[in-house]
Amino acid sequence: MRVALLLLSTALLAGLATSRAAADEAKPAPQAPKIAVVHLDDVIRTARIYTTRIEALKKEKNDAESQLKQMDEQMQQLENSLQALSQNNERFPKLSEDYETLKVRRKMTADRVRADLDRRHAALLKSCFEILHDLLEKYSKENGILLVHLVPNSELQTSNTSEIQLQMGLQSLLYYDPALDITKAFEAYVDSHYSPPADVPAVSPASAPTPGPATGK
Repeated sequence: MRVALLLLSTALLAGLATSRAAADEAKPAPQAPKIAVVHLDDVIRTARIYTTRIEALKKEKNDAESQLKQMDEQMQQLENSLQALSQNNERFPKLSEDYETLKVRRKMTADRVRADLDRRHAALLKSCFEILHDLLEKYSKENGILLVHLVPNSELQTSNTSEIQLQMGLQSLLYYDPALDITKAFEAYVDSHYSPPADVPAVSPASAPTPGPATGK
C-alpha cells in the first residue's frame, strides 16, 4: 500500500512539473526595449515645415543680392570715371566722395542683410526642431519606441589632432543596425501631420537649400 501511494505521489509531482514547464514555455519571452535611430538633418531638410517656410528667406536673399549687385555696378562706374580723371579735375573730389559713400553703404547693407538672414534662419531651424521633437515623441509612443538616437557621423571631419579627439569623444553611438533607422518612415509621418498655410507655396526639397549669407565685399 505504501509503495502504491509513493508511486502515485511521484506521478502527481511529475505531472505538476511537466505542466509548469509547459506553461513556462508558453509564456512569451520578455522583449528588449525598442530602440531607433534617425537622420535628423535629412528630416529637417526634406520636411515641409522647413521647405515651405524657407522659400520666403530664399526670395529675400535673392533680392538683397540683386541690390548689392546694382551697388557693385555703380561703384565700378564711379571707379572708371575716377581713373579717367586727373586728381586736379574739379569733378574728382565729388566723384571720390560718392564712391567712398557708396562703398560704405554697400558694406553696411551686406552686413545688415547677412545678420538678418542668419538670425531668421536660426529661428526657423529652432522652430522646426521643436515641432519635430514633439512629433518624434508621438511617433515613438505610437510605435512602442523607448529611445531614439541621432545617426552618428561615420567620418571624422578634420585633420587636426585635438579636434579629432574631440569628435571621437562626442560620438555617443558608434554602430547601429540599418533596421533601426526610422528616418524615411518618420519623414512620411512628419509630412502627414503638417498642412502648409494657403499663402505659402510648396517647394520641392531639391530646390530648398539652406540660405547662405548675402555676398559681401
